Amino acid sequence: MPDKELEAMAKIQDALVGLESNEIKRVIAWVSDRHNIESSPISRTNSLPTSLDFATFFSQISPSSGAERVLAAGYWLQEKEGKSDVTGYEVNKKIRELGYAVSNVTEAFNSLMSGKPQLAIQGAKSGTTKQAKKRYRITVEGVNRVKKMILKDNGSPNPL
Repeated sequence: MPDKELEAMAKIQDALVGLESNEIKRVIAWVSDRHNIESSPISRTNSLPTSLDFATFFSQISPSSGAERVLAAGYWLQEKEGKSDVTGYEVNKKIRELGYAVSNVTEAFNSLMSGKPQLAIQGAKSGTTKQAKKRYRITVEGVNRVKKMILKDNGSPNPL
């Protein structure tokens, strides 16, 4: 994908931060109408077989740190289960089912958000307290990072 497309996607992603899903749908509908884009959803390119389950995916990419585990689970929830954003609870539940609970999911997401490029961003937050439930999105760069983990170091796909 050309760099200008990635830059446009990053700008769009930044512009959608803080919007609720129904607001995002209205923005996307407006953009589609404005640019005469067919209203059917664009299919995502899958680097993984559709029959692959989360446990096999997680095992094959072997995330080595808490942040990588959170990134992998967030990727799975967004790209494979179709969630527009995720909570730390949802991500940790997915990981915990495999026996790899992350002791502090918020810190792991903070790590993903603090790097350059950002691999995750915080979206909506319900409540005003520090403990309020936060919603996160894996960025285009985060998705690309997981895809690199899928391809491993040698550029060939994992034998999934």
